[in-house]
Amino acid sequence: MFESLELSIARACISRFEKLADDQSTRADLRLEIEPQREVSSAAQERSDCEEFLANGIKAFVWLERCEAAFVEGASQGIVDIEPELEALIESLYSSWLGTSSLAERWVALLGQRGLKVAGADEFRSACERVRDWLDRDAAYKAWWEHMPVRLAPPQPGREFRMYRRFAVGSLVDLVLLDTRQYRSSQACDGRGSPFTPACPEVNDAGRTMLGAGQEAWVADTLERSTAAWTALASDVLFSDLTYDGAVLGYDQWDGYPAARARLLETIRSSDVANAVVLSGDTHFGVAAMPGRTDRSSSAGTVAVEFTAPSITTPPGPYRSPMRWAIRSAISKGWMPEIIDTYFDRRGWAKHTITPDTWTTEFRAVQTATRPRSSATTARTYRVRAGSRTVERLDDGASS
Repeated sequence: MFESLELSIARACISRFEKLADDQSTRADLRLEIEPQREVSSAAQERSDCEEFLANGIKAFVWLERCEAAFVEGASQGIVDIEPELEALIESLYSSWLGTSSLAERWVALLGQRGLKVAGADEFRSACERVRDWLDRDAAYKAWWEHMPVRLAPPQPGREFRMYRRFAVGSLVDLVLLDTRQYRSSQACDGRGSPFTPACPEVNDAGRTMLGAGQEAWVADTLERSTAAWTALASDVLFSDLTYDGAVLGYDQWDGYPAARARLLETIRSSDVANAVVLSGDTHFGVAAMPGRTDRSSSAGTVAVEFTAPSITTPPGPYRSPMRWAIRSAISKGWMPEIIDTYFDRRGWAKHTITPDTWTTEFRAVQTATRPRSSATTARTYRVRAGSRTVERLDDGASS
């Protein structure tokens, strides 16, 4: 097991922090909620005791960070083996520190209610937030990695887990797998979309991002290098413009990040990839689209095609009214020129058949989701000819 001076000091600091917590937890000051009539020590002394407690907590946190940094540096240089036991130890030390810190946070809050300002409180709160975010993110990384069929090394505690990557299927398809979750700006306008209310000004902030600067640069480089017959960008949310007369229906989608979408559209356009296809989901209904198109009567402005798979488990019911009516009405009026077709009726999935000359997509729909052996039929069929950037609907002879 890896041992270091930082680890030894971190352990000692946490032990002292926990001992102080045990001592302080018996004080009447921290039991005011239970015994409000009990006398407490002088305000000055109480504040001084709390500040000493916070100082010990901050010291323990600093040494924990140094311990983690020493471990990561040693692992990167090949000096230290990445041992699950050590990773679990560091995580348990952070968890112990955070558990003890809850007492400190409560104490600061009680003093604040009495008008007493505690030195170091802001720094301590910041440390607590960082540890909570670290532990929550590690748990999320682990759950994602354990449940998704990915060929990635397991995430390492305390370190960023890069999920975006490229996967090549010979010279036929380059799959550019995007991560639209962990680097994005927070949703604008409190994430509340309506088919009848214009978007708030925040949504158009040019600095908002969906992918983050590092991933945007990686996408540009990857597309520049792509030589496959087709280049498919996988996004977990709808990429095409589904706004309704200025209203954003889903702030979680790229519609909530129009500046970021414009940058990616320009990246695709300037890369001059032969045939760009966006594969997406999350809308709970199927979509066929042509991102960038400005006129429904032609393919002007189109830089790619997009297929959004219908939902497998979540019913499309929430979109039946008024959202479904609003979307179909907007498409018929030409207000959503990028959207070619939608499919709301049943749950299912998208099946893609790819050759060097054509990309064919079928929306497969199950009769019912309540029976494992329910029959499935093809509800929609679309075709894209290489070089056309145009979606054709084949099942009823319609075209874009």
